[in-house]
Amino acid sequence: MPIISVQKLENADKDATSLDTFISGTDSTTVTTRKGRTYPSLANAVRQVMETGGFEPFATELDLLASIPTIEKKAAKALDTKKIWYWDGSKWNDTGLSEKDSAIQKVNADFLPKYLSSSDEILLAITDDLGNLTWLQVDKQTGLPTKAVIEVLREINQIAVEDEITTLNGEKIAVSVKDKNGNLTALTVRESDGMFTDDVVEDIGERLGVMSDSAEFRSYNTPTNINILKSISAGIIRHIEQTPLPATPYNFTDSSGQNARIYLPTSYNDSTPIPLVIVFDGIGGSSTPTVRDSYLPLLEQGVALCKSQGHGDSYGNPACMQSYLELFKKACEIAPIGAVILVGNSMGAIAAQNALLTQSIPSVSGLYLTDPTYSLRQRYDNGRKADISAAYNIASNGSDYAEKTKGYDPALRHWSQYMGLPIHIRASSGDTAVRLSEHGQKLKDYLSIHNDVTLIDTGTAGHNTADRFDATDLFSFIQKCTKI
Repeated sequence: MPIISVQKLENADKDATSLDTFISGTDSTTVTTRKGRTYPSLANAVRQVMETGGFEPFATELDLLASIPTIEKKAAKALDTKKIWYWDGSKWNDTGLSEKDSAIQKVNADFLPKYLSSSDEILLAITDDLGNLTWLQVDKQTGLPTKAVIEVLREINQIAVEDEITTLNGEKIAVSVKDKNGNLTALTVRESDGMFTDDVVEDIGERLGVMSDSAEFRSYNTPTNINILKSISAGIIRHIEQTPLPATPYNFTDSSGQNARIYLPTSYNDSTPIPLVIVFDGIGGSSTPTVRDSYLPLLEQGVALCKSQGHGDSYGNPACMQSYLELFKKACEIAPIGAVILVGNSMGAIAAQNALLTQSIPSVSGLYLTDPTYSLRQRYDNGRKADISAAYNIASNGSDYAEKTKGYDPALRHWSQYMGLPIHIRASSGDTAVRLSEHGQKLKDYLSIHNDVTLIDTGTAGHNTADRFDATDLFSFIQKCTKI
């Protein structure tokens, strides 16, 4: 058996003393070993860990809450939520906001309030998980981003944001975002309906060219217009208050001096929304607000009809669009309008299409066309130059034709601007005045992939003959579009 020297016994004694001091020392004790190294006592080490914020990390909060500590008091941190939990000896306790939540609260408290709009101006706003308003807001009057959104975008993203109404290629712009080089981006909103501009739609259409031949790819329908919602709500109020129904037909003159007429259903009440047919007639017939007799039986079916002089043989020019917008608003004002069908005949077919394509008439449910024109340029080059020049104030030599008619020739518009709506064409291959092959058939061929387009070829000779104006056929289309 080896002999233990006196030196080893002395060293063992010193080591035992160091160990005792480490275990039994106070939370301020420092242990110095036999070899001159220093360590905090156990109590001192625990105190330092706690004071410096040392926490046991857990990957998820669920893992943390499922754990049971072996010491009486302990703090731990969940790395997914960034929250700190405290163990009191029997259960975990939430210590409050994480540094992430505190930062969000600080941003809301210190930054957003200088921009946020009052609740009186906001139609819709997104709040965070603490209930604070964020910068995702919609203006009650326009349906566009609020001034607050514009200011936040300017400051946070350091990008150029235009919020004054300007014009781009004939379209009024409500809000536009530019890149660092000053070029307009796809985040450009037109003033008329809060949707993409024509340029953006065309660009997106080109980018989606691979998909454009797919029957499954269709554009969207427009959301219900505020005038429709107000019309239905006002009708219910009138019904409750037992307000007498207006006289029918209802006649009025719009702000540009154009006479207009609204025919209300034979039997209806203000508590039930009714479909409105807006009629655009052809050459000559457009000068009067009278709807042709063949459509009047629709009044017995609960359908309202209306028509404006629309500035005569307008070929759907801007003045015509403004008059028909006033007519639409007046109809919504006096009756509970729940859906809109545009009916265009001959020249009026271009006007009806323009009312949809320019969004002059919102919330359109369907487009019904008889002996329709489709290409404005084709009509200009084939006998209607004088009429179209007068309607669009085009120079006699036609030098400014493209400029004056930009945005008003349906044949030049992108398919997506027809909004995927149902379209019904009633015409004849026997029509030599407005040839089906050059107009109605071309429209059908262009839109058939993207819209539900039907075409009835009556096969009879002549233009605008009686068989083109069939109230039963029109009512079937109204039922299809409105589900009445």
